[in-house]
Amino acid sequence: MGIISALGFTVLSTVIMGGDVATALPLGFLFGAMFGLAMAPMLSAITVRMSVPEARRGQVVHDLDLILAQLDYHVESSHDGYRNYSPSATGDFSFASLKMNPRAGQNIVITFLPETVTVVGPRMMVRKVERKFQQPQAA
Repeated sequence: MGIISALGFTVLSTVIMGGDVATALPLGFLFGAMFGLAMAPMLSAITVRMSVPEARRGQVVHDLDLILAQLDYHVESSHDGYRNYSPSATGDFSFASLKMNPRAGQNIVITFLPETVTVVGPRMMVRKVERKFQQPQAA
């Protein structure tokens, strides 16, 4: 991510602002390194386990579907015991043979075990799911 943003910064600064490539390139790599360091904590994967009574499993699946739909995620695959959610955003970029997909690595996987629900995915989104799931549901 850092290299791509560094090259983008370099190209934009030379084309739009008329800068010199020799000075823009080091600044671009500095920008890319800073951007990568800033984004790394938000995009790192975490695992959260939540206790749920087995009797509420059907309601929990429904609640998690609603929460993830609010976060613009949809069920990509579902099997007994786990569900895989992926973001709905379409931001694919392709140029010649280079393809960039901002959704890569953004999936959320939920595993249902007896008395436990395990959520794995990007830190920022998993924390949002956890907060929304633990809020009291309006009756």
